[in-house]
Amino acid sequence: LAELEADMRSHSRLLSLLDFRSLFSLNQERGRMVEVSSLPSHRLYKVTINKHQGRGKHFHLEQTEDFYTNKGIVTYVLSLAGENRPGVFVVHHSKQDDKVRVSPGVVHTLYNDFASDDIPEVFVCSTQPYIPGECPDTQYVDTI
Repeated sequence: LAELEADMRSHSRLLSLLDFRSLFSLNQERGRMVEVSSLPSHRLYKVTINKHQGRGKHFHLEQTEDFYTNKGIVTYVLSLAGENRPGVFVVHHSKQDDKVRVSPGVVHTLYNDFASDDIPEVFVCSTQPYIPGECPDTQYVDTI
């Protein structure tokens, strides 16, 4: 009986250290986004990109982001913010298990421009501290 009681205490402690919930999904024409983690100093997102759609067209003043392609193929179009040089950019195609790190000041847009019906799945990790409902250092642009 003492062993069962100890197991029950352990189980209760374990449950107190866990949080289970259905996550909010932001569904848009260009795809859907689920914020997977909101740790105090880091964030983790899962992003999908529907066929012939793009996400991004922005840069960050301070945060660095790592993009991990979990499924599909993603086209990245990258340029430097604040430089009026529309012809200077990098195009990179990532596939499953590739990681792309984007530093502050780099305009980044991700596209699903492949003929396949697969919807790419990308996990994004950010150094920006979590602030509910805000993205304080995101600057949107009209290019790319």
